Amino acid sequence: MQEKMGRMRNAQGNRLNLLLFSTVSQRTGRRLDKILRYPSQKTEICRTIGSLSSRLCQPKYDLDVAVFVAASKDELDGLLSINNLIDDLPIILVLPDQDCTTVSRGHVLRPRFLTYLDSDFSDILAVLKKMGANKHYCTGPNVPDGRCAQDLGDCFDPCSGRR
Repeated sequence: MQEKMGRMRNAQGNRLNLLLFSTVSQRTGRRLDKILRYPSQKTEICRTIGSLSSRLCQPKYDLDVAVFVAASKDELDGLLSINNLIDDLPIILVLPDQDCTTVSRGHVLRPRFLTYLDSDFSDILAVLKKMGANKHYCTGPNVPDGRCAQDLGDCFDPCSGRR
């Protein structure tokens, strides 16, 4: 399994760069770490809403995906309070429970994938692999690190070979 996880790379052969927000317990943190350790080249970890907010105010072109673990409804409230800073960053959201209200509020963040704190997080690995395989890169001269900036019109889809 370790070998499979290590192969998750984006379209240029680079590993995905993750932003992780998590204040969860050591046990849950270890389960999540097993999933995120292999696929990511670089994992930035934010332990407070304040540090996450500060990071989201910086340029995000070097981030491929964010994993937000809302361990409580208060943490979900905190994430909702900075929703305007997230922009188009793909999000995987881990919610504290499956209550209809919690799930509904979580969808406000527009996650690409939603799971729950009591899961084994193996589904997150599958989603990260898929996100890495579908990553688009630009050929434009003014795009830092080859990241896609759709408004430039120079995007190249490595899967289809189309611009």
